[in-house]
Amino acid sequence: MKPSDLLPQPVPMPQRVYVLLEADVFERVKALLSDDAFDVRDTYAAQDAALAKVWDDPELDAYADCYRHRSSDSTR
Repeated sequence: MKPSDLLPQPVPMPQRVYVLLEADVFERVKALLSDDAFDVRDTYAAQDAALAKVWDDPELDAYADCYRHRSSDSTR
């Protein structure tokens, strides 16, 4: 599917314009079209799972220690 395939298509009656999407494309964008309230906290578990390897990397401990020192210095 090309972007030009998504151009609005005029329909003579009832004077409205419709956009036709393939079902798989619609499934991908459906959440963006929803009126439901989005709460970022609902994504925390997925974020933790996706980034567990990165956050558990021992090489990042030095960065975390440096950041802790910087934070404690700024409170003095």
